[in-house]
Amino acid sequence: MRFKKIVVIGINESKLDPNYWKRIDKLAENKVMLAKDSSEIKSHLVDTDCLLVNPFVFKVGKEFIDAAPYLRYIGVLATGYGAIDHVYAASKGITVCNIPGYSTESVAELTFALILEYIRDIEHAKHMANESNFSDAPRFPIYEIKGKFWYYRFRKNRFKGC
Repeated sequence: MRFKKIVVIGINESKLDPNYWKRIDKLAENKVMLAKDSSEIKSHLVDTDCLLVNPFVFKVGKEFIDAAPYLRYIGVLATGYGAIDHVYAASKGITVCNIPGYSTESVAELTFALILEYIRDIEHAKHMANESNFSDAPRFPIYEIKGKFWYYRFRKNRFKGC
């Protein structure tokens, strides 16, 4: 697929590897980079057929979709596309895509961080340390992750139907 004009909104050029920008440049005759609050957004949408956005800083609603009569593709440079009115875009025949594997490792790391914070009560420990309270009481619960999944699966299967 080749585009006449790609408008990039809210994505700093330094945030992507130069090789990706080279690949994007090969997809279009013209590429325009705009800040999220640029006053030129609507004027550039008039003749664009591809829109690449950072959904954390720019939302694409009906107003912007209607301002782009030739728009065929909206690329969301993140995993979620809740910042795009994708139902309205679909009704206009516009394809909306995201990057589904974009932050798989980050999500897994955050999940483990939250598990560890919860089972070790890190927030409470930080609060006590900030108050210079280094006493043993109250003791913090000590849970280990090891074996928890097996135990849960065993109990779930053993008591099925209860």
